Amino acid sequence: MFGIGMVIAGGCASGTLMRVGEGFVMQMLSLIFFIIGSLWGAHDFGWWNNVLISKTKPVFLPQVFGWPLALLIQFGLLLVIYILADWYGEKRATNKIARGTFMAEYRLDCLGEACPIPLIKTQKKMATLNVGDVLIVEVDHSCAMKNVPEWARKEGYNVEIEEIDGGQWDIIIEKTK
Repeated sequence: MFGIGMVIAGGCASGTLMRVGEGFVMQMLSLIFFIIGSLWGAHDFGWWNNVLISKTKPVFLPQVFGWPLALLIQFGLLLVIYILADWYGEKRATNKIARGTFMAEYRLDCLGEACPIPLIKTQKKMATLNVGDVLIVEVDHSCAMKNVPEWARKEGYNVEIEEIDGGQWDIIIEKTK
C-alpha cells in the first residue's frame, strides 16, 4: 500500500512535503490523505493486529521455496514490473518532440542548482520563447527532474526527459501555446 501511495503521490512523504512547500496543489491533496491514512492506521492498528496480524504466520520466501527459487521469484517479479513500467511509459510518450522540426532551440544550464531554482529559471525562460521553440533544461537534482516536467505538462507543453549521465538529465520542453 505504501508503494502504491508513493507512486500516486509522485514520491515519499518528504518529497510530498517539499512539493507542498513549492505550492503544488496535487501534493497538498496527497498530504491531506497521507495524514488521514496515518491517523486511521494508528487508530485501527490494534484491531488489525488482533484480527489478522497476530493470527497469520510470517512468510519468509527462502524458508518456503529455498534461497535459489526465492531469489528467482523476486527477480522475476521485479523484471515483470520493470517491463510493465517500461511498456506503460512508452505508451504514454505519445507527444514526442520531433527534433529538428521546431523554430529555435535554447539551453538552460541548471546543473548544481537545487529546487526551486531550476523551476523558476525554466518558467522565466519559457515566458520569453515563441510557440514552437524548444528549451533544453540541464539538471542534476532529482527534485528538479520531477518538478520541471510536471509544471511544463500542466502548462500544456510537450516534454521529454533524457538521462545524460547517472544523475544528470536533459528536460526537453517544446512550447506549444
